[in-house]
Amino acid sequence: MSYSEEKFRDHIKIMLEKSEVDNDRPLTLDELKELALSMGLSDSEWNSLQKKADESLELAKNHLRVKNFLNAVESAEEATSINPYIKDGNAVLAQAYYQLSILEKNQTYLNKAGEFARRELVLDPMDSTALHVLSAVENQNSEGRFTTKLFKYLSIGGAIVLLLFLALTYFNNQSSQKDVKDILNNNATENAPSKGLALKNLVSERERIYKEAVRRRNDFLMTWFSSESSEIANQGISAIENFDFERIGASEMSLKKSIGAMNSEYKLTLEDETRLEGLENRMAVEKKRWFEAITTYNTHIQTFPKENSKLNVIDFPE
Repeated sequence: MSYSEEKFRDHIKIMLEKSEVDNDRPLTLDELKELALSMGLSDSEWNSLQKKADESLELAKNHLRVKNFLNAVESAEEATSINPYIKDGNAVLAQAYYQLSILEKNQTYLNKAGEFARRELVLDPMDSTALHVLSAVENQNSEGRFTTKLFKYLSIGGAIVLLLFLALTYFNNQSSQKDVKDILNNNATENAPSKGLALKNLVSERERIYKEAVRRRNDFLMTWFSSESSEIANQGISAIENFDFERIGASEMSLKKSIGAMNSEYKLTLEDETRLEGLENRMAVEKKRWFEAITTYNTHIQTFPKENSKLNVIDFPE
């Protein structure tokens, strides 16, 4: 029997229905092949299907490069429907849905981006694209919500990766809140000076963490700027080299202008766009924590001015 698009569609439909029935254990590629052969497909027709999957995924990547995100989703879903284990298939879907979520400010697309990133991590726990997308998604979903529906696509290995990630995020947030609570928990006024000093040290630690996040982002940008020889790239390098943490606002504005100009001439790849988004989200989180620590410290020493007479109010950076 010769290969046909009708058989191709029937094959995909049956595979999807079978996967829905057996939620606890996804079919292996060998089992999918056995299913296809039981439908009457020959080995050569199975190979044709796999070639079709490769072609569809390559088409999806091409759509991503020119920002045709919906078309990228359609082609990548066709590829992964034929071969759920195709290399980078779920990572491409994660990228496409993430870009759609930004473009259309759509929470459903954002959830799908996280879902496909997790599926890719089931197959390859060290996949950088999936990790970057998942990091960006989790940073936007500050509550770390996920639905039961996602679990049917996860193997034990993928679930462990997800749970570890969420656990680290949870304990990081709990630790962040606990730092302040532990310092302020004792209500004794005579302890106000020691509390003030402890809060000041906390401000310094939060500042260090934020600055480290900025340096990681800047290191990434420096690699990008240095990859081109042009006046625009040189301006970006200069903006990084002259980044002033005492004037964060002005430094960020200068750097953003360079990023915009550079991206107009030398487009970031979608993978790098996702990575940059994740780095900047991390910066935003750490900056918020730093500023919250400053507010708590200033409030404390202003509440107990006599006990903290040797401590000064900390100004927010410009």
